[in-house]
Amino acid sequence: VVDEFGSRRYIQKSCHTDDAAIERDYLDFVERIEPAYKLAFFELQKKLVDSPHAAALRGPRYATLLRSWKRDVEIFRAENVELDTQITRRVNDYDKIMGAMMIDFRGQSYTPPQMGRFLDDPDRATREEAWTGVAQARLKVRDEVESIFDDLRPLRSRVAANAGYADYRDYCFAQKKRFDYTPEDCHRYAEAIETCVVPLMRVLEAERRHDLRLDRLR
Repeated sequence: VVDEFGSRRYIQKSCHTDDAAIERDYLDFVERIEPAYKLAFFELQKKLVDSPHAAALRGPRYATLLRSWKRDVEIFRAENVELDTQITRRVNDYDKIMGAMMIDFRGQSYTPPQMGRFLDDPDRATREEAWTGVAQARLKVRDEVESIFDDLRPLRSRVAANAGYADYRDYCFAQKKRFDYTPEDCHRYAEAIETCVVPLMRVLEAERRHDLRLDRLR
């Protein structure tokens, strides 16, 4: 019930980034309700994980639940609750900036997602004008966005360090329950793409450039 309540507040503020009352409701949940809920929920998870009867819960349904909750209990730190709240506040600031972004294009205003259809237009000049408009809109908020990222990095590093991880990446793999692959697996996957897929893409792009009678693709 609490999760659903918080999700509805999140959806509301995401749909109405310019509504101060909706934002206040969302931040009230983030700052007042969620921290207390996290502490209480951790105690509930710990009670199940530590229970001598947990081993009697068999089958894939309970195996998935116990594996997930064990990881939550392992990485939970009470001192991270307030840090998570600070992080959420700054992420909300980012969402407000991106939600307010509008692009003036040929006499009308569009959101970045609405500009997508112009990026698929058969006319190359239209695609270029649309791409440039979106890029310029992003550049206008560059300093604000970078300031948010500059604030988030040390907060996230502290969260990871508190939980005993070397960096936020490793902490995220644990937090997101990535049980079946590691950061090293991701590196190997990227290397395989570079070795096997990128050369093929270059061939296909050369064919596309030739078919379109262009000097170069953009």
